[in-house]
Amino acid sequence: SILGPTTMSASADNQEAGASALLQFCLLAKSAKGAQCVSLISQALEHPAITVFAELLDMQNIQSLEGSECAPSLELLKLFAYGTWSDYKEQVAQLPALSEAQAKKLKKLTVVTFCSQSKTLPYATLMRELEVSTVRQGEDLLIEC
Repeated sequence: SILGPTTMSASADNQEAGASALLQFCLLAKSAKGAQCVSLISQALEHPAITVFAELLDMQNIQSLEGSECAPSLELLKLFAYGTWSDYKEQVAQLPALSEAQAKKLKKLTVVTFCSQSKTLPYATLMRELEVSTVRQGEDLLIEC
């Protein structure tokens, strides 16, 4: 395929960029405390190349947010690592508000989760779970994934 190698190369480049960016956030988290960790979490969730969050979540200073006034940011990071859009909506009152970019990323991660759980994903399910109102919005989200 003409697009195959280029697409694969672009995908590999994106993964490498994401891994590099995540590593930088993890290094910064080693010395960050409290509100600095909250800022790192927010920036990582916003970063377009980062799509995995377990390594950041495992950082000791990030975990130290548990039980503090900064705990909602830790819970949000857990949600991006292991949850879905509907999980966010269920807990929205206890979590920090999402930026538009963060909301879009969580919806994309939700699509990936759904696809890993089922070979088929009906548009009706996609639209309901992601709270998109038109088929076109759903298609655009799928294309971006």
